Amino acid sequence: ITLYAAGYDADGNYLGDQEVTWSVDNPIGVFAPNPAPSTIFYADTVGTGTITADHADAGVTDDVTGTITVSPGALNYVLVRDAAGGAGNEIGDVAMTTDETLDVYAAGYDSDDNYISDVSVTWVVTNGIGTVSPATGSSATFDATTVGSGVITADHGTATDDSTGTITVS
Repeated sequence: ITLYAAGYDADGNYLGDQEVTWSVDNPIGVFAPNPAPSTIFYADTVGTGTITADHADAGVTDDVTGTITVSPGALNYVLVRDAAGGAGNEIGDVAMTTDETLDVYAAGYDSDDNYISDVSVTWVVTNGIGTVSPATGSSATFDATTVGSGVITADHGTATDDSTGTITVS
């Protein structure tokens, strides 16, 4: 969004664009240049906030925008994580025994790396090291049943898929 800090006198007469410091009350984006009479706001984080044009002269009334809402882009890729809601960590290499289970979650992201939501995928286990239940959904439980190594893949169909690191079952 291109923003301008238009200055007015007490009678409402336009005085020209004014040098201000731009800020946002929630870190949903950045400004360039700043400070400046006009700037470009680059939205880069999902959320809501308001932008303030702060004039250096304390006697000048500052202005605040209405609520700016930054929404995620379209689903671009999926990551296999160890917690729901985009929390936790991406699952790397795991060593486990045949009596253990592992919960997996498919977190969806846009092309700017913003978490969108957990998304439904088809869960695929390689090399017959165990089973995933349910076979489709945004989360599943891997049950290690056979000694060996393999990976668990979250197959979305339209977004870029992701796999865990190597899962070694002993």
